[in-house]
Amino acid sequence: MAIFKNKISKKDQKRFEEIAKTGNPTRALNLFISAYITPAVQKWQTSVKPLMKRFEKVLPPKKANSLTLRITSDTVGLTTALNKLYSKFMRAVYSESVFRRLGITNPLARRAIASNSIAQFKDLTRGALSKTNSTILSNIRSMQTDLITGAARINRQVEIGDIILKEAKRLQNELTTRVIKRHPEYTKMMDNNQFIKYRNGALHQTEEYFEMSTRTSVLNVNRNGVEMQEAIKNRRVSEYFRSDKTPYKTDIRRDVCKEIMSMKFRGKSLVAHDQAAASLFGILTLEQAKARTAFGPNCKHSIKPLPEADYAKIDLALQLSEKEAI
Repeated sequence: MAIFKNKISKKDQKRFEEIAKTGNPTRALNLFISAYITPAVQKWQTSVKPLMKRFEKVLPPKKANSLTLRITSDTVGLTTALNKLYSKFMRAVYSESVFRRLGITNPLARRAIASNSIAQFKDLTRGALSKTNSTILSNIRSMQTDLITGAARINRQVEIGDIILKEAKRLQNELTTRVIKRHPEYTKMMDNNQFIKYRNGALHQTEEYFEMSTRTSVLNVNRNGVEMQEAIKNRRVSEYFRSDKTPYKTDIRRDVCKEIMSMKFRGKSLVAHDQAAASLFGILTLEQAKARTAFGPNCKHSIKPLPEADYAKIDLALQLSEKEAI
């Protein structure tokens, strides 16, 4: 069983905190991912793949069961480690930087925002790795069934004298090749590290998925913080922008994000916090955007307050519109 690092060292935590305090929490995030998230995923792959490869030969049932338990144990270990690492980074480093920048001092609000981000990361991690474990076990068990059946046929041919042992070895090798070809998911996992299965059935690289899930969960701290501050100030419209400038790792893009980004006011894309404001400017409310999966996995957008001069014009338009409606 692989042992996964589940604590951030005091030295690294201090380094991350210092970087975040300088106003660069994204750099601290990048370092955290490269130092902790990615290595944990790589260690899991290094541990699990040799165990999977053992299933390319017929195994005794007891041995097969032992190996599947080790695979599941490693997957649970990775899940636990990632969740502990993210929780510590979020509470000690990233959220504190965001709260300072936004001026959020209420302890309950700070705790709720950080906890929501941690809960989202846990959901993304547990859901993905649970499905990954099922995909692995489904493939290797199916392969074992095919190999056992094929080997039994070959052995029967040897017993009745249809083929000699030398021929049987060749047929056994050909059987293994055919069985692997019949399991393309297994090949993608072993050759390309594509262990994460999306809803459409496509497999994606494990490291890329967990970088994405970490960045997505982190962005929600800023999103929720800004939304809370805007509500306190009774601001009814916010700017919608691409906050995370790192390259997309998949071809997945959200139509709702394209739609919002295409609607400009003084060169800025907007979302509204209530339906009246949305109707006046012909834009989506934040809740409507979320219902269409904005801020979901792989979304790199966030919201921020508009500059005072721009919001003053929006607020005036809203006041005039509401007066005319009376």
